[in-house]
Amino acid sequence: MSQLNPVAAAALVLAVVSLDGCTVLIDPGPTARIVSPAEFAQPGAVVVKRVGEPREVPAPTSVPPEAHEQESSEAPSVTGHRLVAGPPGPPPEPDRPAARVGDRVLVDSMVGQVNGRPIFADVFFEPIADELQRAAERFDQEGFTDEVKRIVNGRVMQVVQNELILAAAEASLTVEQQKGVFAWIRQMQGEVIRQKGRSRAEAESSLLAEKGQTLDEYLEAEKDLMLVHQLLQQKIRPRVIVSWREVELEYERLYRKYNAPATMTVARISLNRELQPEVIAEVTERLGRGDPFEQVALDAGMPPDRGNLVFELNDDGSPQLENETVRRLLGRLEAGQTSPPVSLRQSTVWFHVVSIDPARSRSLYEPKVQREIVVDLDNRRLNAEHLRYMRSLLEKGIYDEIDEMTERLRQIAVQRYGR
Repeated sequence: MSQLNPVAAAALVLAVVSLDGCTVLIDPGPTARIVSPAEFAQPGAVVVKRVGEPREVPAPTSVPPEAHEQESSEAPSVTGHRLVAGPPGPPPEPDRPAARVGDRVLVDSMVGQVNGRPIFADVFFEPIADELQRAAERFDQEGFTDEVKRIVNGRVMQVVQNELILAAAEASLTVEQQKGVFAWIRQMQGEVIRQKGRSRAEAESSLLAEKGQTLDEYLEAEKDLMLVHQLLQQKIRPRVIVSWREVELEYERLYRKYNAPATMTVARISLNRELQPEVIAEVTERLGRGDPFEQVALDAGMPPDRGNLVFELNDDGSPQLENETVRRLLGRLEAGQTSPPVSLRQSTVWFHVVSIDPARSRSLYEPKVQREIVVDLDNRRLNAEHLRYMRSLLEKGIYDEIDEMTERLRQIAVQRYGR
């Protein structure tokens, strides 16, 4: 198709409406007349006038003859009073090879839902992607499959619990509390903008660099954390009560921890008399001239920290042992001293006292002891109540079968991260 002539251009301008809502008006002149075909070739024969412009306008630019031979598939553009066909831009380069007919291309996959919230594979794997990649590098196929099962199972339960808790937290909000949440988000947004930059754009750029989140994503995550914390405080914390009687019973159960007897830690070198006579002679000589026990044991093939023995001490300072010879021998040693060689069955043994720890006695009425016991009981009770509450949410929640969802995610993980 040939390029548009000046008359056709004028006809097209009649139909153009500007973006600001003002219609472009054409002044047809005071009288109408018949235009002959010969006049189309005369410069200035067709005059286009906008409102408020002088009637005289420059003649349309002439079109080179070779331009008529070009294909008119180029997209035209309107500039001033002339219709000019601009050159086509370069075609966009595809990011990846185009898929052939019949190829399967996975963009993303919804693997399940919890209370109407969809769970997508990409979002699910993002926090554990590095761990799965390291597992693929460390293990063979069978070991990697086992690791995928462990990692994915833990992540599934975490996602399901988080979604159920968040849904329960949002459902428990009253109208006034919802307004308070919106006010809190606005306040936090202002604080983040002040801390991260002078404008929203600077704050968002800073968050993307630090956390990989936009400002809206960051505020949404903070809001979720606040709602979950508030829900746990309302639903779980009031049920966690530690009585004084429970503290007393726990102290009695852990009596040895807070009232530990004196102990002796002993290292040893044990060598077979029939199979290692030369080594026995060398160890005897080196210990006799005062070489460090740790180095001698290491050279003899027995690291001194391997198989250390810990004995409780009697009132006379001797270890509680059935072998009377060894008990008396060790009872005469101080920390850092080594015994002479002792024959025990088929072995020659040297004992070395690594340390002697005195008895410790801590009363229940020490504030630090009480705090330790109360905190431990409180955490255990809190975890138990949390599990109980989660079981109730799982019973009431609407979600896809966890086993089926987990199996789909395992298959995706093996395909995506396996070697």
